[in-house]
Amino acid sequence: MRYDAVQPDTNGKGAFHRATIRDVAAKAGVSITTVSHFVSGREGACSTTTAERIRSAIAEVRYVPNATAKELGQKFSRTVGICLGNPVVEDFEDRGTYAHRVWKGVIKAADRNDYLLLHYPQSVRFGQSIDAFVNGKADGVIIASHQGDPRPSIIWDFGVPVVAVVQNSDIPAGIGAVYADESVTVDTALTHLWNIGHRRIAHITGPVEKFLMPNGWLTDPIDIAIWRRDAYVAWMKQRDAFLPQFVVDGHSWEGVDIPLAVRALYQLPDRPTAIFCANDVIALQTIEAASDLGWRVPDELSVVGVDNLDASASSSPALSTVEVAGEEIGEQAMELLLSLISGKPVPSLRVVVKGCRLMERDSTAPYGPGHTGQ
Repeated sequence: MRYDAVQPDTNGKGAFHRATIRDVAAKAGVSITTVSHFVSGREGACSTTTAERIRSAIAEVRYVPNATAKELGQKFSRTVGICLGNPVVEDFEDRGTYAHRVWKGVIKAADRNDYLLLHYPQSVRFGQSIDAFVNGKADGVIIASHQGDPRPSIIWDFGVPVVAVVQNSDIPAGIGAVYADESVTVDTALTHLWNIGHRRIAHITGPVEKFLMPNGWLTDPIDIAIWRRDAYVAWMKQRDAFLPQFVVDGHSWEGVDIPLAVRALYQLPDRPTAIFCANDVIALQTIEAASDLGWRVPDELSVVGVDNLDASASSSPALSTVEVAGEEIGEQAMELLLSLISGKPVPSLRVVVKGCRLMERDSTAPYGPGHTGQ
């Protein structure tokens, strides 16, 4: 299928227009009844020439029959498509993730507004096709898109409202986005370490550069990882405490190279007394790698992560971490999408959620004589 850039009427406020049979009929110069017969499979009800005009009109206005709404006799299906991670996660380390909390918020808002949720399968979530998003079964889509992902823009081109729950620098202006303020996330983690006496604070990043994984996959840079790194650098520079050798690339959210990253910090002449990790998976592996080196946590090294996974509370030592307000993000995303679907004016298509909380546990301790360096 060929996708040409056709901009829906947003009126500057995010109001979307989904093409209707009336639009097809007007474009083709035929009656609504003729178009209705054609799209319902009775192509023999019109001449070959008329059928070709209708097909061309459908392609031009990007009409997609809304099967669900048709069955219910309604304009809308009262269904929202959700393209997020699986809400039922079996991997112990993944329970309590950002995606899980976003789902909770989405469900809460859906219940409040009496909306159905359509959860897309893995083949759709990680695929390239947008057919499942524009087949008329959902009035709009909530998506966790990655940098360079063309799908939100294409879905939007089809007149289907879209709200992203992961901010990317390349999200088109007409698409809604609800996301955390990463400067607040970083400030919460670093302020905790600073307030308990740490000044030599390192950072192990998420995927900030392209990286070839051991399985042969090439990872892309992720905006959130880049923003967390940049916020860390700015925060430390403001306090004249930034040391470039204290920033180490973790290469991925899964922390495939964490033992090497921790060793690089451990071998510095003046090693850090604390490490701020881009997420909890990296932080948990940092603690393990430090222990293998004989670098004791928290006696000699304090570690803070981001996410508040279930595994973080049960690790040894229990991980201090920052919990981003994923539930609020999910709830706000659903409310924004429903406003776009109904055509209500919205104050902004960008909603920044600043809320987060520190979960202070055993992996951090006040700086004291037992710490190395400084």
